[in-house]
Amino acid sequence: MGSATTSAADQVRLLTALTSPKSPLSARNRRYVLGLMSDVTPEQSWGVSAAGREDVALKNGWLPRPRDGGRWTVNSIGRVRDRHGHTYLIAVLSHRHRTMGAGVKAVEHVAELVTKTLSQTAGRR
Repeated sequence: MGSATTSAADQVRLLTALTSPKSPLSARNRRYVLGLMSDVTPEQSWGVSAAGREDVALKNGWLPRPRDGGRWTVNSIGRVRDRHGHTYLIAVLSHRHRTMGAGVKAVEHVAELVTKTLSQTAGRR
């Protein structure tokens, strides 16, 4: 994801195809991909996973970009289920961080804010 030309909306469309029964992908293929996205090594369990502690399927991307002066592009997308049973499809794309750690921190902060806000909104309905 780090060197691709994409948008957050593109990534959410991809996540929708992986989670929707109306997807052009078979249920078996969707389960397979989500299974891979759910089986993340502990050192790569960051990003949108900060937003949901219960059930997360994610894909992260990161790299320093020469065209950005060596600053880091850090992205994270995934399906997140929180402890209240809400499911969110989240894509956070960022760039121009001084370090990978700074990018991870920013991505996690955004993912937490988004799910907190959406959860509060869902609770008011």
